[in-house]
Amino acid sequence: MAEYIEREAAIDAAIIAFNRIDQYPNKNIRDLIGAVPAADVRPVVTAEWEWDGDPFDEEWKREYRCSHCGKYALKDDDGIQELSDFCPNCGAEMR
Repeated sequence: MAEYIEREAAIDAAIIAFNRIDQYPNKNIRDLIGAVPAADVRPVVTAEWEWDGDPFDEEWKREYRCSHCGKYALKDDDGIQELSDFCPNCGAEMR
């Protein structure tokens, strides 16, 4: 799995390496950047709500599902689906 670090942390490590090359001849840039802790990131998954049903259905009968996971949107207390900005099932960002 890929590891990610913050750009500023990598720049700071490189500056330290260049400025202290005489003090720490056994330390190289790879060691200093390798010491920077990895950031906690997740890949961004995008999807869209796909309409699944008869084009002649009334609005309240229409069913929408996530194009990424295929699961349906949640329904409110009245039985109408709520099309949120994120899929409640897989977490995909809806575009």
